Amino acid sequence: MQYYLHDGKKKHGPFSPNELKDKLINEGTSIWREGLDDWTKAGSLDELRPLFVSNPPPFKKHKSQVQLNAGKAYILLAGVLIVIIIAWITNPNADQHRAAASIELNKKLEQVKSKVNPKKKLWKILKEVTFTLSSGLLQNQINQRIISDDYYVCSLTKVKLKNRDVTVGIGAFGNVWLFTDLINEISPDELIN
Repeated sequence: MQYYLHDGKKKHGPFSPNELKDKLINEGTSIWREGLDDWTKAGSLDELRPLFVSNPPPFKKHKSQVQLNAGKAYILLAGVLIVIIIAWITNPNADQHRAAASIELNKKLEQVKSKVNPKKKLWKILKEVTFTLSSGLLQNQINQRIISDDYYVCSLTKVKLKNRDVTVGIGAFGNVWLFTDLINEISPDELIN
């Protein structure tokens, strides 16, 4: 069977049913074939229905699914905000950073003290006395070198040395965690000078 198409200005055809597939006709296309009295819409001919691609309507989420997803998003957002607020409130202050770092840096000073040769007793005694007298001054000097950078929800512990600043720890949620490997890289001479 042969079909003719009309685009509103001019007729085209004849076309076989297979050729009509390539023409991408739709249900509203004007069409005529032998046996029809007049032009008709392609959708009214049962034999052409398989040619029309029927797309399903877009899937609409039920209102309850949309509300559930929005509820989950609000809960997640509230949780993140609570964590941020807790981190901000409990962020360690400069004194907490100083106290934590001071303990480790004093161990570095003990290294200097332990370098005294035990065979030289006079030298050892003199070194002990000097070290004991100056330990308060050294402690003060170390405390001045320890600073903290506050980033509201966390903070960094830094040691200011002559030629560089070394980040030796991080503070968050009321704790200061020190990077002992970085502290061990600092020589006692850098701390004292």
